[in-house]
Amino acid sequence: MNEPLPDLIADCIREYYKFPNDTADVDTLINLRRKLAGLKFGLSVSVGVLYRQKNATEHARKAEFYRTRQRLISDGASAAKAESEAQADVVALMDLEQQADSEYRAAYLILESAGGVLDTMNQHIANLRSEKRVETFGQGSQS
Repeated sequence: MNEPLPDLIADCIREYYKFPNDTADVDTLINLRRKLAGLKFGLSVSVGVLYRQKNATEHARKAEFYRTRQRLISDGASAAKAESEAQADVVALMDLEQQADSEYRAAYLILESAGGVLDTMNQHIANLRSEKRVETFGQGSQS
């Protein structure tokens, strides 16, 4: 079972949405919540790694651009010519930066969405527990 975390999270959320609205199966919901919370943590670690990669690719592109520009200016090129040539030299690095940024943003959106579903599950479980307490102990004191 080597499914990517976003796929596992999506499976977990689909399983949650299959529950009938009037379900009273708190234990199954709790287990599903536990599973989703663990998956969300795993994805948050991945998002952190992707964020570092995104920043590293941005830094690499900018550093190479400035190095190339400075070298061209030192070799006698005008600032405008050096800038345009340096920009052309870092196109491959720009592609890598764009890819890293896209991967980070996609994972972050999934992480945020999973958090929203987890909040909904928490509220659902709290409501079911509250309903169970009311059924078990009645609705307050009778004088």
